[in-house]
Amino acid sequence: MADKYFAIMDSNNVVTSVEIMDADTENEGIQKVKDNHNNQNLIVKETWPNASSSEQRYNFAFIGGTWDPNNNAFIAPKPFSSYTLDSNYRWEAPVAYPSNKTYSEGIAVGWNESNQRWEGANQSGNIVAAWDPFTFTWNSI
Repeated sequence: MADKYFAIMDSNNVVTSVEIMDADTENEGIQKVKDNHNNQNLIVKETWPNASSSEQRYNFAFIGGTWDPNNNAFIAPKPFSSYTLDSNYRWEAPVAYPSNKTYSEGIAVGWNESNQRWEGANQSGNIVAAWDPFTFTWNSI
């Protein structure tokens, strides 16, 4: 037997929990989850931490995310309204993530939805730079 991950969904296909079961097969694990919850009507699917294709279902299930049975994919919660779903069912910002991740020591990169750009913050949390996707450089703010 081996530890396998199983996502439980509500009636709207929203992931409500992810559990680990010792099982040889997906069907065996699904039955164990249902038995543990004393509920044979649960919607349960196996999920893989490193899933990247439809062969193992796209993506790992996240609580609050959704199960898309038509595309055999788990979709994480949408992080920002401007993001779109790519062909691997992952959310993508309207501007590609910075290719040069280091601006200065201790920088943390995050998306600024109102300004539609990637920004870098120092260790104190102050925004110190903005990513320029045309020159592939960080500009001081």
